[in-house]
Order: sequence, then structure tokens, then C-alpha cells
Amino acid sequence: MEQPSKKISLIGAIAIIVGTVVGASIFILLGPIAGQTGPSLFLAYLVAFLPALFGSIFYAQLGSAMPATGGTYHYSKRLLNPTIGYIATISLILGGIGATVMLAIGFAEYLHFFIPTLPVKFAALIIILILYGINLLGLKSAEMAQILMTIWILLALFIFAIPGLFHIEPQNLTPLIPNGLGSFLMGSALAVYSYVGYGIISEIGGNIENPKRNIPKATFISLGIIVCIYALVAFVAIGVVPWEQLSTSGASVAEAARIFLPPQLVFFISIGALFATVTTINAVFMTIPGDFKALAKEGIFNKKVMRKEMNNTPFFPITILVITSCIGIYTGFSVDFFATITIVGLLLNTVILGIALWKLPQKEKEAYENAPYRIKKGILRFAIVLGVLLNTIFILLAVLDYPIVILLYIVWIVVGYLMHRRKIPKLVKNRLNTAIND
Repeated sequence: MEQPSKKISLIGAIAIIVGTVVGASIFILLGPIAGQTGPSLFLAYLVAFLPALFGSIFYAQLGSAMPATGGTYHYSKRLLNPTIGYIATISLILGGIGATVMLAIGFAEYLHFFIPTLPVKFAALIIILILYGINLLGLKSAEMAQILMTIWILLALFIFAIPGLFHIEPQNLTPLIPNGLGSFLMGSALAVYSYVGYGIISEIGGNIENPKRNIPKATFISLGIIVCIYALVAFVAIGVVPWEQLSTSGASVAEAARIFLPPQLVFFISIGALFATVTTINAVFMTIPGDFKALAKEGIFNKKVMRKEMNNTPFFPITILVITSCIGIYTGFSVDFFATITIVGLLLNTVILGIALWKLPQKEKEAYENAPYRIKKGILRFAIVLGVLLNTIFILLAVLDYPIVILLYIVWIVVGYLMHRRKIPKLVKNRLNTAIND
């Protein structure tokens, strides 16, 4: 009778997605993106939304047809094969580690902007340990923290955007694309970072109330909220502060807010920026352990170890995430390096799931036809082709500055596969035996 109370509600699922996606990028990356786009900053966020829009169809359709905890492995294994499932899942785990390191450092650097004497690495370490403790209190505690912080973030952005509409200087909005179309597209590619993470809800499908209906609802409601907020905040920021000035700011929203808001509200917005990084880390801690458990069920990781829980939270998976992230903080690599790791992991995951989705209507015909949310085959396949193409392009754009990340992923995947190569044939054999017995 207690099990339903442990499930994540629709509101909680929306908070996880919004809290994951609306990260530090909207508060910090506005400046660098404005340097590329000029006054067309808000249009760049609309263009950057396209890969997320098509990718969200993948997660919504798969989640509605066959929801599961550790969705990446579950979908890839059933629709493609266990090896591809392993590659997709292990890539997502690496992307989650990269995101945790990137955002913990981003949190510390943003806090350092206001408290210059604070050691950045120490602050990054502390915020990871605090979130670790919250998650060990239980899934519902982590969900409640996520909801409250997400509400604060949304209020902070609306407090900035709504009054800001009345302080826009028309001359700041022209010329629309001062640096040319190429520079605008590069700015749009950078803005894609601001949407990464929308599919993370599929990793905890088994922990969501009524997942076949709530996963698609949460996905599309969240993305609708996010794109509206991004476009509105970007439009106000570029209208209040000339783009040349905004491009040099490390805390662009807070700096723009100082022009027309009292100090108390600027402080409220600044706290929202800190929460924006924290909610994403919290979402990683809530979701990625499900992927460890999914691999453990198949014998790739030790079942007994991965099954151990503390207050309904997988203890060893989240502990592994925390330890590797803390090590990453002290490696000395840049935030951009870890951001690239995150982008490649999450977009590669989306590409693989897009390919898996292509086979859904044939391989899992009953699940597809009985799904509460079902897209017609023709439209679905059009969305898959376009979504896979767009996400692949943005993977290539992401690694231009750090091509070594591709090598890192290859080594990560190959070493992991070789370590468990005896497991994979066993999985295939078990799958064949199951098919024969059925």
C-alpha cells in the first residue's frame, strides 16, 4: 500500500525535466551566445529548440509504449540488441558524470562571482555532497527539493522577464543579425546546450505514476514551458542591455536585472541561478542510478551491490556518481571540456533511441498500438530521420573544440565492453532461449 506514495507525480516529473534543462546556461551562457547572434539572441533559442522538439518525440513515444527504469538500456536492448543498449547506457552514464562536474564547477564559479574569497573546487565538492545527502534521504525528499528549487527558478526568471518587457530599448534590437548568418548558426549551436537533458525522465519511467500517460505529458509540457521562458528571457536581456555589453558578462541575467530591479529582487534572481545548477545535478542523481540498476539486472554489473538501497535510493550507483564527479572536479580540466562530454553523451543517447524507435511499430507492435500516446508511422519516421540528423550535426559541432572527447568515448565504450564481453553473449543466449520458450 505504500508503493504509490513513493512514485513521482506528474508535477514532480515536470520539475525534474524543467529543473534539469533550465540549468546555469540561461543565466551564464546568454552573454557568449549574444556575442555570436547580436539582437537575434531570442531567435537563436528558438532555432536551438528544434533538435529538442524532435528528440522529445522519441522519449515520449517510447515512454508511452514501454516505460521502464533505466529506459535507455531497456529500449535499446528490446528494439535493437543488448550490445547497442550497453553502448547507449554507458554513454549516458558518462554524460551524467560530465554534467555533474560541469554544473558543480559552474555553481561554485557563479557563487565565487558574489563571494570572491570562496575556493571554487571546495564549493563544487560541497554542493555535490549536500545533494548526495538529500538523495540518500529518499526519492520523495529529492523530488520535493527539486520541485521547490524549480519553482524558485521559474519565479526568478519571470520576475526578470515580465517587468523587463517595459524597459526594452528599441535601438538595442537592431540590426537583427549583425555578425552574419554563420555566426548566428554558431550561436544557435551553443544555445543547444540550454536544452540538453529533456529526455532524462525516461530513465526513471518505472518510478513515475501512470508513466504511459505522464511521461509524454511531462515531456511536452516541460519543453513548452522551457522554450517560452528562454525566448522571453533572451528577448528582454538583449533589449535591456546592448548585445556588445551583454556578451562580456559572466552573470548576464543578474547584470541586466540590476538596470530595472531593486537589489533584493536581483539577489532573488541570483539565488535562482545557483538553484538552476543544483536542480540539474539533483536530477542526475535521481535518474542515472536507474541505468546502473538496469545493467545490473542483465548481469553486466553486480546485482547484489547495485540493488542495495537507502530510503529507496540506490546506494552504490549514486555513490559511484559522487566519487567519480569529485575526482573530475580536481582533474583540472575546463568546464567546457566536461560540457562537451555531457553534450556528446546525451545527444548520442538520443540518436540511438531514435534508431530504436524506428523499429518500435514492428518489433513491439502491441505496445505501440496500445500506447495512450501514439504517433502515426509516417509522421513518426519523418520525426526520427530529422531528429537523428539534427542531433548528429550538433554532436559534430560540439566536438569541434574538443575532438579528444570522441576518443574518450571510444575508449570508455570499448574498455567497458571488453570487461563484460562474456556477459553480452550470455544476454543474447538468454534472449534467444526466452524467445524459444515463449
